Amino acid sequence: MKVEELSARRVLLAAVVAQTAFSIMEQGVPTLTAFVEEDLDLSAAAAGSMVAVMGVGRLLGFYPAGRAVDIVGERRVLVAGSLVAGVLMAITAGLPFAAMLIVFFAIGLFLSTATPAGSKLVYTMFAVERRELAMGIRQAAVPFGGLVAAIALPLVADHAGWRWALGVSGALTCVGAAVVLRLAGLGPRATFRERAPRPPIRGLLTRDVRLLTAWATVMVGGQYVLVTYFALDVRDRAHVETATAALLLVSVQAGSIAGRIAWGWVADRRPDTRARLLPLTMSGLGVATAVGLAVLPLDGLLVFGVMGVLAGLTINAWQGLWMTRLTDIVGVEKAGTAAGVCLTFLALGWIVFTPALGAIADASSYPVMWGVLAAAIFLGGVGFSRIGTQAGTASG
Repeated sequence: MKVEELSARRVLLAAVVAQTAFSIMEQGVPTLTAFVEEDLDLSAAAAGSMVAVMGVGRLLGFYPAGRAVDIVGERRVLVAGSLVAGVLMAITAGLPFAAMLIVFFAIGLFLSTATPAGSKLVYTMFAVERRELAMGIRQAAVPFGGLVAAIALPLVADHAGWRWALGVSGALTCVGAAVVLRLAGLGPRATFRERAPRPPIRGLLTRDVRLLTAWATVMVGGQYVLVTYFALDVRDRAHVETATAALLLVSVQAGSIAGRIAWGWVADRRPDTRARLLPLTMSGLGVATAVGLAVLPLDGLLVFGVMGVLAGLTINAWQGLWMTRLTDIVGVEKAGTAAGVCLTFLALGWIVFTPALGAIADASSYPVMWGVLAAAIFLGGVGFSRIGTQAGTASG
């Protein structure tokens, strides 16, 4: 095996471990809200505020995190973000609730480093013919971390308490920092002259980037709608307990893991189609899946499980294709900043999308909600199809 290939695989392993740890922490907090609510005698809204303030921190942290990646270097940012977030989470485990909320906001700021730093690290280490699969494998760590959090942290909370579970998630994130440091190192320190100039945000948001961001905003909105409401739809239509319905989210996460890797594998083997055809194919299949959830007579757990896998494969597997396409358009030297800017818009998208479609479900039904989601994904795909069609834009 060539030294360069071995080095790239070590870096990919480091990025996967770091992202898994980030995801365990990020998705572990909502997993533990029921334990916190019961132990501290909180309202549902108060318990949910833990997730909300961390989300606000991420929203405000995306742009500075992206700039830091381009200025300081993706390895340094990934190590620092993992280490600080992990230490803060460990500290949070011993604080009263009001103080916890303040620290959760700070944790969100450092969680925002994961995508711009990890994605750019993998993108720069792999040749173009193997890049999409590597990006997909890194992205698969997000739902994998969610699975680990959903299985392991409630067990810790049940046996030792939710504060210990928070501490465990923080410790794992620190381990992620150590793994990155050991396998990938810090990389060369940029001198002042080598550091990337600050690109104007308006200059980054070209027509193609705006269309790509609009598509990704719809897809991330669909992703959050899926993981938020799928189990509730199963509960209502299959007439099962909430706990049983929630187990079917495993099918969505499994589909997401397989989909992120599979789409990357196909993209590397069909380089002529990865820029345009594969994302459009994903959108078309996502529309079909959402329509299926809307119109099919779903009333059994097996059928819902199959639909959950399909939804994960199509609606929750877009991230690797998006990040690679964005970096191709703006150039690797501005990839961190561009990702930070676009992730800010994506965060606004999921913040708006999730309650808006939930309100539609409340006013009508979950099948109607899935139909609206299908229409939104279709419109996002139409916008994506316009990328590179205007003179002077990057067609990839």
